[in-house]
Amino acid sequence: MKAAGRFTKLLLLLFAVWLLIPLQDLTGVIKLKPLYGDTKTPPPLANTANWFNASFQANIENVATQHFGLRPFFIRSRNQVVMSAFAESPNPEVIMGRERYLFDRQGLDQLHAVNPSQLSFIQQQRIRLETIHARLQEQDIEFLLVIAPSKAAHLPEFAPKSEWRHFSPNNYYAAFKKELDTASFPVLDFNAWFGELKTINPAPLFSKGGLHWSSFGAYLAADSILRFYDRDDSLRKYWAENYNLTDDVREEDQDLYRLMNVFVPGKPLPMVYPEIEYNSRPRGQRGLLVLGDSYYETIASLGIMDSLFRNQDSYWFYNNIVFRGHGQENPSVKSLSLKDELARKQLVIMLVHTTNLPLLPFDFDTDLEAVLGSVTQNP
Repeated sequence: MKAAGRFTKLLLLLFAVWLLIPLQDLTGVIKLKPLYGDTKTPPPLANTANWFNASFQANIENVATQHFGLRPFFIRSRNQVVMSAFAESPNPEVIMGRERYLFDRQGLDQLHAVNPSQLSFIQQQRIRLETIHARLQEQDIEFLLVIAPSKAAHLPEFAPKSEWRHFSPNNYYAAFKKELDTASFPVLDFNAWFGELKTINPAPLFSKGGLHWSSFGAYLAADSILRFYDRDDSLRKYWAENYNLTDDVREEDQDLYRLMNVFVPGKPLPMVYPEIEYNSRPRGQRGLLVLGDSYYETIASLGIMDSLFRNQDSYWFYNNIVFRGHGQENPSVKSLSLKDELARKQLVIMLVHTTNLPLLPFDFDTDLEAVLGSVTQNP
């Protein structure tokens, strides 16, 4: 009798779950966190062609799968098992290394030996950067190249051991750095400097679950950039009052974990967050233009660049869009007048981390030539 009662309860439970699935699809009664990076395809419109070639049926099946109400729960459950039980990443673009440090695939690949065919391209990159420097000098604008460290370049010892055999000291960054030995423009190489800091600075410059440098690392970089421009330190209005060490890491230090779509990320590494104070909070009047990747976003979020520079529309993401912030309208760089923008600038910074070195100089030399003409030749 007891067995029959347990069987009845099991049937009722299965029936309740069976009813919950369509109820969740229709009403979303259970609030589930959306999957990060997930996009849903709108239902296809049926017509004679797609019906008889079976593409409509395939597409509608795909849409049904994407809109399945409990999909985020089941995907996160599966991903959590893969990460927690097998110490592997459920996302092929995110690589789990030693002590559960996360890396991006592209960053690890950039530590491989440089292809000899790329050496002439690297030389051309240096020449193009020289052209940019010369053109900006004609406009009385300073130019600075900033190289940020990728996580893989800074912490290769935490990459999976299976990756180590592919790493080479003769990688793209090493070849690029060697080419810069003959450059006439200034360079701040934080990849080299951060490597030196590893042995003397206990504060982590990268989190376990993040892709970008930490707020502390970005603070060190921003402070160095400002000191490069304000060489006598007469304009400095800020300082770090405290450095808070906490296990409560911020969302930006968990961005690779977000890509994995799990319920509970790995135990975080305690991170240091500087508390920045100001003698006064001036609004910088000097014009700044930054052409860079997402590493600059961490610097901009600190606010200290505002103490010296006028930052409105100053961050051109890959020289493609004018980045004003997430959730805001970010117009195309082409919608602005480059000539007018240059008239308001005193410093142009190109900032990329080592993985993105092959993307330099974002075709900015071509843009300058279009508005300023060819570089002036010395007699």
